[in-house]
Amino acid sequence: MNARSLPPLLLACILACHIQKGSESSVDSCTCADPPVADIGDASSAAVGSTVTLDGTTSFSCDGSPVTCTWAVMSAPNDSWLTTSGLDVSVPCKCSFVANAAGTYILDVTATDSCGRYTHSEPVVVTAYSTAP
Repeated sequence: MNARSLPPLLLACILACHIQKGSESSVDSCTCADPPVADIGDASSAAVGSTVTLDGTTSFSCDGSPVTCTWAVMSAPNDSWLTTSGLDVSVPCKCSFVANAAGTYILDVTATDSCGRYTHSEPVVVTAYSTAP
């Protein structure tokens, strides 16, 4: 028998008992009613062609539960090919990309609490400059 074949009232009762017993589910780990804080620091600059790494590991939730970070490219220079899918997000709450064109990049990190109920977004500006010939 799977959860889909259980009557709705029985399923609700099982879930309530599971939560009351202090299971390790993410439903129990969220006790804070405030959104997390996404923190990636101040604006930065980099030379064209260099790798820029943004660090959101100081993002936090008020109850100490873990947060997850998602990143998005909000804007990039016209000559840049950078899109959200081009970001390297292989390290949790960190993001890196190659500044492949001179100009302003605006990225956004969204921190989400471990229950998935609350989020907070924070933009950061990265200015890429051309190096002298």
